[in-house]
Amino acid sequence: MEAYGPSLEGFAINSAGFRDREFEITKPPGLQRFVVLGDSITAGNGVDDLSAVYAKRLESLINDEGSGPVEVFNLGVGGYNTLQQVETLRVKGLQYDPDVVIIGFCINDFSWEASPFVALMDQLEPEQRKLLGEMQWQNRPWVNAMMSRSRLAMFTFANLQGMRGEQERSYNVDDFSIKGTDPVSMAMPLLSDLQTEHGFDCFLFIIPAFDDEFDRYGHGHIHQRVRDVAAPYPNVHIVDLF
Repeated sequence: MEAYGPSLEGFAINSAGFRDREFEITKPPGLQRFVVLGDSITAGNGVDDLSAVYAKRLESLINDEGSGPVEVFNLGVGGYNTLQQVETLRVKGLQYDPDVVIIGFCINDFSWEASPFVALMDQLEPEQRKLLGEMQWQNRPWVNAMMSRSRLAMFTFANLQGMRGEQERSYNVDDFSIKGTDPVSMAMPLLSDLQTEHGFDCFLFIIPAFDDEFDRYGHGHIHQRVRDVAAPYPNVHIVDLF
């Protein structure tokens, strides 16, 4: 897949593995950086023009209003849940020294089964699925080492864990143990700790699911669940876009 040219058209991927221009690691003096993470909505699946993706629209709006200069990096990956997005921030995003971090929360992000990986798992025989669900590999050191270095390993782990049902699960990142029953509750303490350590402003945008008329919107309870899960972490600011 070719890198973006001046037209910024199509769905090219940069050398960092994201749908955006090439990123420079070193932040120039006087420049603010935003890192935006999310799923296919953030990545802009179905949007042909990169400049129309919301991360790049934000970049243009801030710079056009004279509040810049600012760079907004699009680190959205289709199918990723909140825990995978925060892990992407930790492994990939922090190297760009962000001043602001934005997590784009989609309505299905509480689910372990929100990604295309589940469709692949459905191709296994019932006995194979049962075997994977019963394996006790999740706390082995080599698994934790792989997940700390590989987004693919993190993606695979999170979705295999979804086969185990709604129960508490955990894994270790360096000396940090993550526990919870869903990707959001597992992600929040890690995101809060990263914010405390690195000092960026942190926002979680709740992106509504526009699948009905506004007066019949049926996902308000999920919005409230996000606020409840985030309540113990006041350094993660919730922005409800509904």
